[in-house]
This record gives sequence, C-alpha cells and structure tokens, in this order.
Amino acid sequence: MIAVTQYLIRFCVLAPILHSYKLSLQMSELWFAMLVLSTVLIAAGGYAINDYFDTKTDQINRPGRVLVGKTFSRQFAIKIHFALSTAGALLGIATAFYVGEWKLFVIFPLVSAMLWFYSTTFKGQLLIGNIIISALTAMVPMMVLIFEAEKIAQTEAAFVNANLISFNVANYWVAGFALFAFITNFIREVVKDMEDYEGDSETGRVTVPIAWGIKNSQTIVALLAFIEVAFIAVIFYRHLKWISDPTLFWISLGYVAAALIIPFMLLLALILTAKSKKDYTRASFVIKLLMLSGVLYTVIFYLSYTSLV
Repeated sequence: MIAVTQYLIRFCVLAPILHSYKLSLQMSELWFAMLVLSTVLIAAGGYAINDYFDTKTDQINRPGRVLVGKTFSRQFAIKIHFALSTAGALLGIATAFYVGEWKLFVIFPLVSAMLWFYSTTFKGQLLIGNIIISALTAMVPMMVLIFEAEKIAQTEAAFVNANLISFNVANYWVAGFALFAFITNFIREVVKDMEDYEGDSETGRVTVPIAWGIKNSQTIVALLAFIEVAFIAVIFYRHLKWISDPTLFWISLGYVAAALIIPFMLLLALILTAKSKKDYTRASFVIKLLMLSGVLYTVIFYLSYTSLV
C-alpha cells in the first residue's frame, strides 16, 4: 500500500499538475524508487518491533497469527527490526542528499525512533499511539510532495520564479489525500482497539475502548466517519465543478459514491450494530478497502486533470 500510494501520488497527482505549469518531475526514477524503498523498509521494521512487543497481547487477541516465538525467535525479530530500519534510514538519508536538502535526512531516523517508542510505550497510552501511527500514515503521500518540491527548488528555481508559479494546487490535493489517510487510519486504530479489547485489557493497556467504553468508542468512530463523508463531499463537490468532460464527470461522481460514500455508510452501520469481535473484524476490513479506494481516486484525478490541460 505504501509503494502504490507513493507511485500514484507521483504520477497521477504531481505529474499532471507540474505538466500544467510546463514543468516535469525532477527526481530520477532510481532515486524515487529509493525513497519508496526507504519508506517501505522503515515501515516493515516498525511492524517487526511491534510484533515483538505485542507477542503476549496477540496470543490472546489472535493466537493463530502469532509468529514471534513460534515461527522465528524473539531475537530474530529484533535483528530484523534493526536491519530493516537501518537500511531504510540510510537510503532515506542518501535520498535527502540527492535532492539537495540535507535537513530532510532527520525524517528517517526520527520515524524509525517514533515506531520504536510507539511499540514500546505509546501504543498502550490513551490516544497518543493512535495519533502517532495515523500521522505517520499521513506522511506517506506527503513525502512524495516534500522531496519532489525540494528537487524542483534545486533544479527549476529560476523558471518557477520567473513565471510566478505557485504549487498551491499540488499542496491542496496531496494534503487532502494525507488528511484522508490520517482520519481513516485513526478510525481503523480505534476499531482495532475495540477488536482487541480482551487482550489489551489483560495486558494493562489504556486504549479508547478501555478508558471510555465500547459504546462511546462506537460513537467516536461514527462521528469521525460522518466527518470524513462530509470532508469527501466538500472536496469532491469543488473538484467536480471543473471537470468539463461529461463522461469523466459521471465516472468521478460514480466512483466517489460507490467506492467511498456507500462504504462509509456501510462502516457506520457495522460499527453501530457491532456486538462481537467478528463484527469489528468485518469493519476493519471495510476500512482497509476504503483506504485503497481513496488512494485509487488518484487515477480519476489524473484523467480529470489532464483533460483540462
């Protein structure tokens, strides 16, 4: 999902916007692949350390899926974490130097450290862990914009300044996808906490369902889902107005309704009527589909935007 998201943001959002300004992508394909690989490796390292510290909880919540201590040793999980995180951080640092902004190198070791502290400390604290992991999810599309913008600043500064080019459109859309990722992932985090209530309670974690109760957690998720639907409606109402091609207009509208609005309504129904762990597992699956649907809207954006240029 990380790789798909970053490549779609690059080619379906940034590329057509830059083309409208008579600019092109400045990061080479090799170095962009290094950025994507760096992000994937750091995330994988985060999963490894999370599984390491979640062993006891997972034995209660999902005993059939526990790997650490069964398929491979705890020591191996730690080694894998450090190997993946170190490789990802080094690739990210190299990419930061490539784009000409060395200060960006701090992002990669910082994210690795945040994933470590998330697993060791923050995951068991009320809201903090949910916010951290959702913010890191939102960074996935933002990284593409940040690094491309820095490379353009290094290579096309004279052209940009001479033509008074503003990148507000790119900022607006990439930030929109990032906000969608943040809210949707936050919803998923709370749903997972409801799904994992038993194990989290026995291991002393203070999650939203444990602190505020299942009913209040359901209300929070429903409210966030409603806010997300309103957010999507406003964004795409403004977007649909400038789609001049009638076919693309109806494709875009149909996609938003069928792949985003209706599934969010289904999610609302699942959450408000959930009574068992299996119900929350179904809701979590719907959220995963929603995250994929949100990312795939970039293809519709590409078709719509290029029709104007």
